[in-house]
Amino acid sequence: MMGYQNKGYKLLAMLLALSMLLSLVPDVFAEDQSGQEVQQKIVAFAELDKEISSQVVSPGTELAELNLPDTLTADLVEDFETSEADGSTSADVQNTIETKVPVSWESEPGYDPESQGVYTFYATLEVGYTLTEEAEPPSITVTVVSKEVMGVPSVFEEFKIRIGSAGGGDFL
Repeated sequence: MMGYQNKGYKLLAMLLALSMLLSLVPDVFAEDQSGQEVQQKIVAFAELDKEISSQVVSPGTELAELNLPDTLTADLVEDFETSEADGSTSADVQNTIETKVPVSWESEPGYDPESQGVYTFYATLEVGYTLTEEAEPPSITVTVVSKEVMGVPSVFEEFKIRIGSAGGGDFL
């Protein structure tokens, strides 16, 4: 009789461990308290700050050193679908919320920290989010230029210096 109890406890322990593992698996679709399925659709993204959307770096700047955010602020529309007794569903309510959405970044052309040029990084959504037709993820432009070019003042900066030092004039 003792052997049957040990097997029963082992089986119970395995079932409990399995149920714990399954509870850790994230849902692609969330459900609210009433059992309604919620699909998260992005309708808009917040505009990125200028220092993030347009970056100038010197050769040798590694990908990890670029300012590529892990999340973006987005407006989501949740469509609540109600399940009917006959198995059909219908969209009842739409709710818009602002939230942080996890993203990763891919560049075109592929980022090479040693090659001068312009690289455009596009946000890629994580699993569980979809875009509506009007939603367009932001992009980040990274320009890799030599250190010599980065230290040279722009033509506009030189123009301000000349006007300001021409005598009596204020700087622009």
